[in-house]
Amino acid sequence: MTRFNMLNRESENMDIDSSKMDFFSSLLRDGYDLRLRVTGKSMNPFLKTGSYVTLSKVPVEKLRLGDIIFFRCADDTFKLHRLIGIREKHLVAKGDALNLPDSEIDRNHYLGKVIRVEPSGSQGPGSLDMDLPGVRIFNYLIAGYFWLKLCLVRIYIGFKTAA
Repeated sequence: MTRFNMLNRESENMDIDSSKMDFFSSLLRDGYDLRLRVTGKSMNPFLKTGSYVTLSKVPVEKLRLGDIIFFRCADDTFKLHRLIGIREKHLVAKGDALNLPDSEIDRNHYLGKVIRVEPSGSQGPGSLDMDLPGVRIFNYLIAGYFWLKLCLVRIYIGFKTAA
């Protein structure tokens, strides 16, 4: 894959004008990788401010629970969150540090997934390949934990309202 470095920013809600995002989307569609700097806190502690992520366009059919995806929200902001649910027409994602998942994401709004993480500072490995078996299992377990937690909260709320 060809690499395109964009030393910009990622945050809970990315404030990048739509013309730039259209450009980034077309680069991802054309097979280029994008490198972005993380500035938000919604994915703490897995992704910390100052870390870099490399995004690549992977077909939606090849996404797996636990993947960290980059997508356009209904309000035209952009997020980088963990995939916790895959439905027929929608994806469900959640920031690791947030209590609730994002609104359902139309599959057409998915732009790419994180394939590499470079931690900030001198701590940790030089880069982390997100497709290594151990990393995939770790991410899957995190996604499963969030989904189970969400189901338990829904059950609890159901019991509270029935009482």
